[in-house]
This record gives sequence, C-alpha cells and structure tokens, in this order.
Amino acid sequence: MIFSSFFDIFEQKSFFFLDSELIKFSSTVVILICSFILYLHHKKTKIERELVAGNILTVDDGSIQRNFPIFGHALSFDFDPVAFFRQLNDFVDHLKQKDPGALYGYHLLGPKPSLFVLSPEGAEAILKSTVHIRKGLFYKLFQDWLGTGLLTSHGKKWKTRRRLLTPAFHKTVLADFVEVMNEKAAKMVDILKEKIKTEKKINMHWPITLCALDIIIQTAMGAESDIQFEENNSYAQAIFDWMELTQIRHKSIWYWPDLIWNLSPIGRRQKKNVTKMHSFTKKIIWERWNHFRELKEELGDDFEATYFAEKCDSRGRMAFLDTLLKSLDRGEIDLEGIREEVDTFMFEGHDTTAAALLWAVQEIGENWEVMKKLHEEVELVFGDSDRPATTGDLDKLTFLEAVMKETLRKFPSVTMFSREFDSDLLVEKGERRFKIPAGAIVTINCYKLHRDETHWKEPEKFDPSRWLDGGSGETRYAYSYFPFSAGPRNCIGQRIRAIISIYFEFFQFANLTNKIILSHLLRNFTWKSTRKTNEIPVLAEIITRPKGGIDIILEEKHA
Repeated sequence: MIFSSFFDIFEQKSFFFLDSELIKFSSTVVILICSFILYLHHKKTKIERELVAGNILTVDDGSIQRNFPIFGHALSFDFDPVAFFRQLNDFVDHLKQKDPGALYGYHLLGPKPSLFVLSPEGAEAILKSTVHIRKGLFYKLFQDWLGTGLLTSHGKKWKTRRRLLTPAFHKTVLADFVEVMNEKAAKMVDILKEKIKTEKKINMHWPITLCALDIIIQTAMGAESDIQFEENNSYAQAIFDWMELTQIRHKSIWYWPDLIWNLSPIGRRQKKNVTKMHSFTKKIIWERWNHFRELKEELGDDFEATYFAEKCDSRGRMAFLDTLLKSLDRGEIDLEGIREEVDTFMFEGHDTTAAALLWAVQEIGENWEVMKKLHEEVELVFGDSDRPATTGDLDKLTFLEAVMKETLRKFPSVTMFSREFDSDLLVEKGERRFKIPAGAIVTINCYKLHRDETHWKEPEKFDPSRWLDGGSGETRYAYSYFPFSAGPRNCIGQRIRAIISIYFEFFQFANLTNKIILSHLLRNFTWKSTRKTNEIPVLAEIITRPKGGIDIILEEKHA
C-alpha cells in the first residue's frame, strides 16, 4: 500500500514534469514563430516605406489586388493563368492612369519587393545598365530543368558559356541549316495536305510545334529526327506542363522553398516532367558523344582534320552541339554542362519559334489584305516552283519580315523577363526621381510595353506597314520594342553592339526558321482564322501562347 502510494505520487510528478517541459517547448516554438512573423511584418513595412519614398506606385484600393499583412500581394494573384496575365496587365494600366508619368509600380511577395516597369522609358534605365544584369530569383525556378546554363547563370560561368557558344550562331553556320529547314517545312506541308482531305478545320498547334522541334533536333543537335508524325509528342507536352507548373510556383511564395515544393503533389508532378525532358536530351547527347569518341579512336591523328572539316563552315565555325562536344574534348565543359546548354537551346529554340509562328498564322488568317500581299510576294520570288527557299530568296521577302516583326510586337514570344538588383538604382525622368531599392526584382512586361500608346498608334491593330518605308516601327524609340530582350544580357540570338560585341545570335536562327516555314505555308495554302485575334485568351506561362491553339480553315492554294 505504501509502495503503491509512492509510485502513484512519482507518476503524477513525472507527468507534471513532462507536461512542464512540453509547455516550455511549446511556448518557445510559439515565441519563435511570433518573432519571425513580427520580423517579416517589420521588414515588409520598412520596404513599403522605402518604395513609396522612391516614387514607386502600387494598387492600394483593392480593385485589382489586395496587400495582405505578411504575405503582401501574393495571396491575391489569380490562379487561372489567363486571368493572372490579364491581372498583371490591368495592374500596369491602373497605375498609368493613376500617374501617367510614373515609371515603376510594385507588388510585395511577402517582404520581397517585385517591381513592374510601366513604360519604355522605365525599361531603358534597366536594360542599359552594365551593373544590374543578374537575372535573379525567378530564374532559379528554371534550374530544375535548365540547370545553370546560359539563360540562368551569371558572372564568370555566364561569360565563359557565352564565349563558347557564340560561334555556333554565326550566319555562315545558320546558312547551312536552310536545307534541313526546307526539308522539315515541306514535310509539315505534306502532313497538312493529308489532314485537310478529312478535316475542314485544322488546329495548327501541333503541326507547327513539331515542325520547329524537328528542325532544331536535326540542325543544332545534328541528330536524325522524324518527330512530326508523333502528334501530342510526350517531350513537347512535358515542356507545356512544366511551364504551367513553373508559373504556379512563381506566383505562390509558399512553393518557393525547395523542400515544400518537392513534397507537394504538383512538385512531384514537375519532377516527372523534368525526368522526361532530361531523358530526351541526354539520349541525343550520349549518342553524339559516343560517335565522337569512336571516330576519334578510329581516326587517331587524322581525327580533327577529318571530323571538324565535315562539321565546320569555310571559316572553321561549327554548329551548336558540335561546338560543345569539341569544348568537352578540350576539358572546357563537362557532360552536365552540355546537358544544361542543350536543354536551354531546345527550349528557347523551338518553343519561342513555334509560339511566334502560331500568332503569325492567326493574324495572317484574320487579315485578308495581309494574306493577299504575302501571296503576291512569294509568287514574285518563287513563281509556281516548289524549289527549296534560299537565303537570297528570304532576303527578298520584305513584307513577310514586316509581318513577323509586327507579330512579335503584339505577341513577344517571351512575355516577361526580370533582373534582381544587388544595389540601389536611381532613375531620373525630367524633374522626378525614382529609386529602385537593392534586393528588388524588376520585371519588364514586353507585351505591355510593345503596346504603349505613347509610342505606338493603334497598338492593338495588326499593321505590318509600321515596319516598311520609314514607318513607326523603323523610327521607334529603341526601348518600345525588344521581343528578344536587349542590353548585355540579351537573348542568345539578338544583334547587339553593347558591352559584349556579339554580332549574330539566336534571333537569326528563329527568324530564319519562321520565314522558311511561313513561306512554305504561303506557297501551298490559303487560310482563314476562325477566331478574332484580340479575343483569344493569352497564356503567358513563360512563353506567350494562344489558349486552345490556333484554328484555321485551311485550303490548298491551287486546289
């Protein structure tokens, strides 16, 4: 009895002791959480005061977005991708109406300031900067697929990779691709001719996407491809799914930590997409690298003279993957580095091209006068022949060039890009001064700036004549049109005369592809769009695409 009472008392005290420790631990956790929340609130409030003092505007009436405690505007982003893009554009319009002279507006993603450029003049100060060139936080979300390749890297690695890759985009190298581009475009035409025997209405999404992918696999990668017969191709579909999920992560700050993202259902789904995309490109790389090593062993001392003589143009320049394999053989890059650059180019090289072509087909099909002029131009250059297009032919297609420029004005393939600032930037406009604080992410929305009414008359109108005979496109303010970015961090493909003197890059590859595919379509077909362009919902999940693709009534031209 005595022992029983003793143990009863002991157990009660033990439980009391354990309860006390649990209470202490719980109290500590609560205090830490509260302290962290107060820290975030203080940091958010401090940066808001700094932004307001720097003449940076925001929407403060809740009409488009609400600024929540702790989370800022992050909780008010629309989940639907079409509505989200419309919300961002409405944000710019609202602030410009509120203050027409303002250059920047801001969202707060928690305590992280995210600034939006409101006018081309605001973009100039950022794009001309030789200091603020780091792409920053949002581009880190690309690294699960692209790693730290040319698109996502910075500093010494970025400069080294750019030096290695620049020769692969010289015009003499790209000119050698014309034969393959013609072959793939002709194959697409044949597929479409078969389709219209049984289908009146054609959705151009897959024919154009697969043609662009087919071209890049065989030109830049040097691999044989017959991918155009694989409608709903799993690799291309994985890219579309990856872009959708990446945008969700981009606007949801709770998904930014890798641990939470990787454990979430959509994070696991994203991992499957990445695995599928990596497998596709790794297969191409390994096949080419094994062939490279086999030939090197077989040919011995004659290898370089034989292999590179076949792969080089008259000035010793090689195509994309051959350039990388040579750098790998010299120890200048490893296989993972090649995978990063191949994935980057596969993404930028086919998806941006396909998106621009889709919008061009839509605009041409809606504007009969444009279609008529294009038919007249291709007939003048090619007549009734079905011969492949040459670079000389393409240079003569000036109206087609104007059509592509106007398409990219209305629908730049990459809608938005950003910079993250490591130090403050002061921008002056007249008597006003604007301060972009260190730590801010600044996003440039090309879609809106290309439609700025100060610089573009009737910006919603599709008017290729802007780009002919000294039109507004030819005499424009430089920073009112930059579909492939501008400045020292510009897309691997735009002509620049800036910090890095690279004269010919990816834009020329895309432009060549666009003109060859469109010229083949125009030589063989006439078409009519089934929807009005300005009423089509725009998906801006990294790449600007029409929701639902582009439906056209397609007919053979000489049927």
